[in-house]
Amino acid sequence: AKHACRECNTRRVRCDVMEKQPCSNCVAAGASCQVLPSRRGRYPRRSRRLLQSIQSESNTQAPSEASVPHTGQVTPLGTPSHGNSTPDAPASQTYSAPEPQAQDGSSPSSPTTTPGTRFFGESNFLTLMPRDDEGASAQSNLEGNDRNNQKPRFTFPMPATPQSTALAAEGNSGRSPGLMRYLRDEGALTLPDFESCRPAFEAYFSWFHPAYPILDRALVARRLASASSFSQVDLSRMLLQTMLLIGATYCDASTIRAMGFEDRSQAKTAFYTRARVLFHADWEKDETVLMQSLFLMSFWRGAPAHVRDVRYWLGVVITLAESYGRRMWWSIYVRERQAAAALGLPSRIRDDDCDIEPLSALDLEFDVNPVDPSFGSCQPEHVTYAIKMVEIAKLLGRIIDLHFGPGHASMSSASPNTLQDLNASLEAWMASLPENMKYSPDHGTDSVWACLLHLAYNHLKILIHRNSFLRLESTTPGSQVVLKAACRISRIAEDMSTQGILRYGQMHLITSIFSALCIHTITIRRGTGLTRRLAEHRAEACLLCLKEVQKYWRININVLDFFL
Repeated sequence: AKHACRECNTRRVRCDVMEKQPCSNCVAAGASCQVLPSRRGRYPRRSRRLLQSIQSESNTQAPSEASVPHTGQVTPLGTPSHGNSTPDAPASQTYSAPEPQAQDGSSPSSPTTTPGTRFFGESNFLTLMPRDDEGASAQSNLEGNDRNNQKPRFTFPMPATPQSTALAAEGNSGRSPGLMRYLRDEGALTLPDFESCRPAFEAYFSWFHPAYPILDRALVARRLASASSFSQVDLSRMLLQTMLLIGATYCDASTIRAMGFEDRSQAKTAFYTRARVLFHADWEKDETVLMQSLFLMSFWRGAPAHVRDVRYWLGVVITLAESYGRRMWWSIYVRERQAAAALGLPSRIRDDDCDIEPLSALDLEFDVNPVDPSFGSCQPEHVTYAIKMVEIAKLLGRIIDLHFGPGHASMSSASPNTLQDLNASLEAWMASLPENMKYSPDHGTDSVWACLLHLAYNHLKILIHRNSFLRLESTTPGSQVVLKAACRISRIAEDMSTQGILRYGQMHLITSIFSALCIHTITIRRGTGLTRRLAEHRAEACLLCLKEVQKYWRININVLDFFL
């Protein structure tokens, strides 16, 4: 109501005193209906132009505030969505300055916290977005005319506090000498000789980065190429440890020995342990670098009893990544879907809660011209692989919801229309692949990316129709689809092993090969004669491939022993 009596105003209820007095509420309560004088129009309102002029004056005064520490930066207020409308900027461009040397001069510490988005959720009224004036002006130029359709953002300087001033004055980001001594004793700040690690970094960008482009290849390659030792590398120690964790998976055995390790398992365990110690010591202050490092740590496969498994690290990364760009988000999305399917658990990312724009070629093609050829460059097949894996991960999420989602019907009771829709979507995805990414059973391809896409396609085929196969209906069309998909997986894995590219596959090939092995094992149990012998041959080929992959990616030995 435009005007309310004293009683209704106190109770915060609708009042009809402008129509009759006493009002209906006071009559019902038997209270005295007293009309308060209206305060409208007593206070002059500032026009929008005046507010904008005040805001522009405060922005012009920002350079004079540049001498204030980090906490004195200008902070816009607004409510952004989960994703940006512009192509994802390279995630690792948040490195702002070289890392300061530690007390012993050999261990660079983490860079200080840089401005970044703080997303508190759609239900919160405030979303803090600390950034500098240059970032604000660049964003306004990118948004263009769309800025007029958005809510105005009011900026104000955040005053420095005694705590923030003390932290800025300390050269070691508040780390105590005891913590630094503990990290050195644990070897968390230790890295092998730089030149011996170079092949591992090259292997990282050659075989892992195209699948999960979470780093700025050009920026990292430039910093690695211009250094002769790790003390000259302007990168976080935690990120370097996790990059070497992945690089140790793909590099040659000679590189492992050159870094000072006896075997690949020892090297990966050492790099993972060092990164984990740095994480628990709260070493990394840059949120973007922390996200990148934790994402890489999710590829560690420990013992079955380890609590900090892939779901643990992905859970932390998902929490941090809700307001970051497309390349980082979709890499996490694909990884989380693959992990959920491999472990038989529900997805943590719900498509209904995700409004980030799909990954596009513009998000991936900015590093076409390599700074250092040894670190590789973005190829057309890399772009196709990344985009198609995002698309098939969405289909995988729908299957996971039917298989493992709480409150959903299982695939055994799913309607035929649901299975037909999933199958039609999967076939449409396969038809959309370019010719150079299609796998021919008669002519093998030397592209590991094409093989990985077809392994994922056949794995989804098995997941969609496997319940029909498990119900002893071997003559049904669904069972035949499962058998054909398992045969194609074993054939692709065998071809990759023959060509020597099986070791360069991503972790999801383990799930695909293991699914095919299970189908062949069931066929051995059911079949007779030639059918049984062919299934034994294909199962043996899957076992040989898994044992080969085990040299590079850790596989649960207990599960694999069931088939040996």
